[in-house]
Order: sequence, then structure tokens, then C-alpha cells
Amino acid sequence: MAKMYPSKLPKTSNISYAERTLFEAMQKQLNYKYSVFHSYHWTEVTNTPREIDFIVFHPEKGFIVLEVKGGKIIVDNGEWFTENKNGTFHIDDPFRQVQNNMYFLLNFYKQRTNNHFPGMANYGVCFPDTKYVPTHSHPEMTRTNILFNHHLDDISAWIEDLYKNPFYGYKKFSMNDKAVKEFNNILKPSLQISLSLRSALRQQQKELIQINFFQNYLLDIFDDKNRVAFQGAAGTGKTWIALKKALRLTMQGKNCLFLCYNSMLKKRLDELAEQMVKKVEGEIGKLDIYTFHAFSNHIFTSYIESIISENDKQKDLFFELANEIYAEGDVKAVYGLIGILSNPYRDSADKSLLNKYREKGLDERILTLLESLLEHNEDGYFQFNVPMGLLTLLEDNSYMTDKYDALIIDEAQDFEKTWCDCLAYFLESKRKRIIYIFYDDNQNIFMKKKQLPIIDLISKYNVDPYLYHLRKNLRNTKQIHNYAIQKTDLGKTAHSIDIEGIEPEEIVVNSEEKAQKEVGKIVSKLINEHSISNGKIVVLSDKSISRSIFKENKEIGNFLLTDSGKGTTGKYIRLRSIGRFKGLESDIVILVIHPDGEKEVEKRNELLYVGYTRAKFLLYVVRIT
Repeated sequence: MAKMYPSKLPKTSNISYAERTLFEAMQKQLNYKYSVFHSYHWTEVTNTPREIDFIVFHPEKGFIVLEVKGGKIIVDNGEWFTENKNGTFHIDDPFRQVQNNMYFLLNFYKQRTNNHFPGMANYGVCFPDTKYVPTHSHPEMTRTNILFNHHLDDISAWIEDLYKNPFYGYKKFSMNDKAVKEFNNILKPSLQISLSLRSALRQQQKELIQINFFQNYLLDIFDDKNRVAFQGAAGTGKTWIALKKALRLTMQGKNCLFLCYNSMLKKRLDELAEQMVKKVEGEIGKLDIYTFHAFSNHIFTSYIESIISENDKQKDLFFELANEIYAEGDVKAVYGLIGILSNPYRDSADKSLLNKYREKGLDERILTLLESLLEHNEDGYFQFNVPMGLLTLLEDNSYMTDKYDALIIDEAQDFEKTWCDCLAYFLESKRKRIIYIFYDDNQNIFMKKKQLPIIDLISKYNVDPYLYHLRKNLRNTKQIHNYAIQKTDLGKTAHSIDIEGIEPEEIVVNSEEKAQKEVGKIVSKLINEHSISNGKIVVLSDKSISRSIFKENKEIGNFLLTDSGKGTTGKYIRLRSIGRFKGLESDIVILVIHPDGEKEVEKRNELLYVGYTRAKFLLYVVRIT
């Protein structure tokens, strides 16, 4: 039995029946010395996408390149067509294709090894669905290099005939051990990478078409329900459904507030919403997308501006106070002071300043808000001061509560109890307000307590009857999905949709220097050998960048890691912490795990679960011991 790469074809992949038939025939009939590579695909050398249906390799003889065409084959005045139940379709000349591929592979070998290929090389065109008839004619067509349906009964004999009459080389040519190893090294890694990315993407797109219909159906079912919660593990489509619901509401003329935790996710949601809104005709409602942090700052800023905008005395007093609070600079805008207050490294302001400006006549509403924001508390600014400030505004007036007809919360597992106390006001103040909540109890990496406050909120306000569990992992390949569960024991509520890929690769090193070198090797191999674009790769750290192995040196080989907005072109590769990349995804993830990271096992598993599941198709784990 031949060694097949991959060992089996994915069930859900869009691989033709003709290719499957040939794959199975060669697997069963060729002996153990043969290696058969299916769907060899890359852009290297010419930077032009190229695919070879099959490469048959024998270590003592050489290689044969095969091009497969299914259906009934028709040649008319030099034009090629295939006919099946769906109609007749024009196809490229298969002989020209396969010859070009053979020459390409010979040149590829020479370029990679600096030697001519020492074995034999030939090509064949396969029509597994077609019977041979005398009317078949083509200048390149011979009884040797073309396979028809009847050859499938003894495909090994047909392959042997191709070696007996090679297009390149002579029968006396022989492959030495070095050449065999070089040829296998060229093919096997490239095949795995390219097949994983291309085939997995194709399977995912096929599945997503069906999932898209189901998600729309799901939203239709709950369309008349005002309070709904969705629970799902990583990759189950929570964010996508949340955005769809938000856009549906705005198309109905409703004003919608969309809250999430991660600023990078917020940026991505803005981009997606803008693309989708462009396709809508007519007037729609307003969609505001914020992180909870940014939303709070926006509300405080807007509230103060509404008081001082038409009162010059109040404006002068406010900025006089602002510049006393922040003695290092010149505060010229309200949002400037609010941003300064949210800085965890700022110097504490003396609250006695507020009394001074109370006597000067600064509006009491502003002073009450600033008292909430300036009060010192061990829980922290966003955990204590911000919620206190928001509750002050919520209880005082309807400045913002009636502005929105709907509230969508994504990443709700990361929302603090004090934040949920603020959100409760949205649930109480306007009974007809639509509230949709999306969360994953496997990913509460920012919470200290296991019990999620958002679950208490859902229970308290009777959202439970409409709590829907999302079960299908739409993001990760089966191998990455299983790896994440095996390593963390989390995410078991989700089921893989069997997108086939390759196993995650784990590399263990004993120093930071070696870890950086390994990351550099992986990136260099992906880009230089496999022609993967920079934008498909992200390097993740289980620690903040300022505490990671990259804090001082971001060079990895010929590439430069960047934690800014760059990282898709040139020499730049994206570098992010797991926390900052939460809610996002990348085709390829290189995850660096430090030895002195999160010590508490449960929290560490939750963090790594998030890291593993950011990878759609390829996952590399560099673990420092």
C-alpha cells in the first residue's frame, strides 16, 4: 500500500469524484515504496499560484506528475471541455498544464538543492470517468501517458509504463539516499502547509454558507423576544451573530448600543459594520460600538460638555480645575481630563480641590461626578470609580438611558460585577428595550471569581428562558479544536465541524533566547519557504508584551515584531498578548508560553484556551521551561 499525503482525504472537502477515485486506486494498488502527494499547491519561485493534482514518487526511479480531469472529456478544434450533469464547461489544456508542472518541479528541485534532479521524471493526464475510444486525439496524447477508466483496474502497470518511457532522464538514472531525502523534504512540509490552509479554508467557507442560513434562522426565531442570551465556546460565532442582530435592529430604525471588552475587537467590529452598512439603502438607526471603558469615558465627556458648552464661566472653571488636577500639561478638552483620570499610573488628585471649586461656583453635577472618579479605592478605577460615576448619572437623570432602543453585549464573561450593576439599569429603566447578551464561561480571563456576574444578571432579569447554547466551533480545524480541549479541559461544550488540518506543533526550549530563535525560524519558514503572507500570522504571548521575552528585542531573524497597527506587509509581523487579541482570530498563530506566567491552574488554562483557539488553521506553541 502506498504512503499517501495526506493519509486520507477530508470528507467535507470540495475534492472532485475523479480525484477521490484516483486517490483510492493508487493507495490500494501501488506498493509501499511509493509516496503519493495529493493537491500540491504553492506560489514559490514564480509567485504565481500553482497546483499539481498528484505527484507520484518512487525512491529508486523518480517522480511522475498527474493532472486529473473528471466528467466526459471533449476536444473541439484544440479547445478542451468537460461534460457532466451540470452542463458542459471549458477547461485548460491538461497536457500543457501537466508539462508545465513537471518542468516547474524539476526547476524547483534544482533551485532548492543546486543540483539537477538525478532520477526520472514524466507526466500523465488522467480521465477516470472516461472510456478510451479511437476518436480521442491530441498531439501529446499517447497510449502511455493518458489514463482512462479501464486503467483503474491495474493502475500500478500504467505507472510502471510511465517510468519505462520517461520524458526526462534515462532508465539507468538512480536516486541516491541524499536525493530521496531532499525530494521528500521539499514536498512534505509544503504539502502539509498548503493543504491545511487551502483545504481548510475551502471547507470552512462551505460550512459557513450553511451556518449563515442557520444563524439568520436563529435570529428569526428570537426576533419577537426582547431579552435573549447566547452561550458558546470559542469559535462558535457569538460575535458574528451579535453584529448581525445589531445591524438588523438599526435597519429597523432602532438606535443600538454594542458593548464589548477588547479594543481591538471593537476596531474590527467597526470595520465589518461599515462594510455591511454600505450595502443598505435608505435611512437606518444608529449603531454605536464601544468597549465598556471607552463607552464610560464617552458618557462622562458628553455629560460634562452638555453642561459647560453654553456657559463660558462653567467652561473656564472646569478647565482651571482640570489643569490643577493634571499639573504636568495643558488640558484643553474634556476628554483629555477623562483620559487622564483613567490612566492607572496617574498621580492621585487631592479631593479638597473640588471644595475649592465648589466655592468658586463650578456646577454641582460636575463636582459630584468628579468626586466619584477621584475617590481612591483598592479595586481600581474601572472596577470601582467608573461604575460609581455611571450610576451617579443613571440615577440622576435620563441623559443616556433612553438614547438607545437596544443593547448588545459581546464578551460579557469579562464584564465586572460593578459593570453589570450599571447594565442592570438598562434592563430596568425601559422594559421594551431589547437586550442580547453573548458570553463564553470558558474565557473569563479577566475575572478573579469563577461565578460570572453576567450570569447573575441574566438570571435576575429572567433572560434564562431564552438562553441559547451555541455548539459548533466554526473557527478552528479539528486538530486545533481537540488540542485546546486536551491541553486545558475547556471548550468541551462545542463540537468541531471536522475541518481537517494538521496537528499543532509544540516546541519546548529552555531559554528565552532559544524561544526567540524558534519563533524566527517558524516565521521565516512560513514566509520564505511556503509563501505565506505576513498578514496571516500573529505571534501571541501569554504575558503582556512589556513582561514578555520580546520586551527589549523584537527582532526575529530578518523580521520585526510589532505590537502597533502594522504587521501585514514588509518585514513586520504582528505581536500581541493573548488578552489584547481576545475575540479575534488569525490563520496562523505562534503562541509563546513563559515559565513564570499565571500560576493559578484554572486561570492559566482559561488564558491558554483563549490563546490556542485564536488559530484558525495552523498553531505553533513555543513553550519555555
